[in-house]
Amino acid sequence: MDELEKQLSGKFKEKAVVLEKTGDFWTVRSNSLRDCNAPGLWILYGKAEKDDSAAADALEVGQVADIANEICRDIGYIVRDYNYKIISEDKRPKQFKWSTQLYFTEDSRDLDKYKDISQKYNYLYFDVYVDQEKTSHIEERQKFEIELAVSSKALYWYGFGKEKTMALDLAKKMYPDLYI
Repeated sequence: MDELEKQLSGKFKEKAVVLEKTGDFWTVRSNSLRDCNAPGLWILYGKAEKDDSAAADALEVGQVADIANEICRDIGYIVRDYNYKIISEDKRPKQFKWSTQLYFTEDSRDLDKYKDISQKYNYLYFDVYVDQEKTSHIEERQKFEIELAVSSKALYWYGFGKEKTMALDLAKKMYPDLYI
């Protein structure tokens, strides 16, 4: 991630949103998205417990025209009361050896992903990256999203179409032993 870190250095807002679960309830501990209604990237990290000494897992990465709006939507998925079982028997094929394999239907992809995350993790936080020069064009954001997803080994990130091909090519170069 060295080259990517150089390109993005100083532009990340670390822990822009922090969520903590106590029992069955989520609490938003901090939220500094007020200046993030702009195009950019975000990455969601999770830990089993806040004070766990292990490094946080990179869970999901996204690029979007309005970071604050998308993260607020995703928080809604995380804090939702999930009282349903996943019915689909269709498994999303793993793209990388580090990927999490989930059941999903096209309509419930985000719900199933965030249900799984909310059950496995008790401490979550979003880092955001906003740089009008580098992220105002969707093609640049997509390129950064792929690089960030692969270099961080985001467990729930899944590319489609051109993104999938680019991500698999990058993974072959970066992690030949972890490539499926």
